[in-house]
Amino acid sequence: MVFLVTYYVRVNLIGFVVAAFDKFAAVSSSILPLRRISESSLLILAALGAFPGQSAAFMLFDHKTRKSR
Repeated sequence: MVFLVTYYVRVNLIGFVVAAFDKFAAVSSSILPLRRISESSLLILAALGAFPGQSAAFMLFDHKTRKSR
């Protein structure tokens, strides 16, 4: 049980940091040429359990929330 809680916390923390970094890379692309995180990588990370962490980062940093298809 402790392993599952530890995994869940870590994967969500990683998801949050990765989404925040992707937003930072998107905003600062004209200043610093940072490589963006691919959409498939974000989706795989979410499938591994990081959906809540990524959702929090997307809402906090207004990342990938305004663009409509």
